Amino acid sequence: MLIVVLFITSVSVKDEFDITAKPTYIRDGDTFEVSDNVIRLADVSCPETYEVGGYDSTQALRYLIWDRTVYINIDDVYQTGPYGRLICLVYVSWNSTHYLNVNLALVLMGRATITNYDNEWNPRTWTLYVSK
Repeated sequence: MLIVVLFITSVSVKDEFDITAKPTYIRDGDTFEVSDNVIRLADVSCPETYEVGGYDSTQALRYLIWDRTVYINIDDVYQTGPYGRLICLVYVSWNSTHYLNVNLALVLMGRATITNYDNEWNPRTWTLYVSK
């Protein structure tokens, strides 16, 4: 018998949100826009849209965030990456008590891989759901 256990942290991230908005454009599986900001998901890597798996990664991100309010935590160490995009951990509301970590959700869906870049986060400590 297979038993799946999801760990839910009791740590609230609400105070960490720097931007709350709806996406205006999905560029690819790990990059999207809100208003005048280009958001790059921190510590995950997706294939480019023209590469194998790129379309599926883009669609997975669209499924998770399009037409939903996203809660964005901008990296406190560097804020932006080499292409001027904001480096962020992104959440959406999952239910009345928890947010869903979009970065980790893409990894668990098989549409992204973890790449631990130099920033404020360690993706090995992420949980899929965090308390509101």
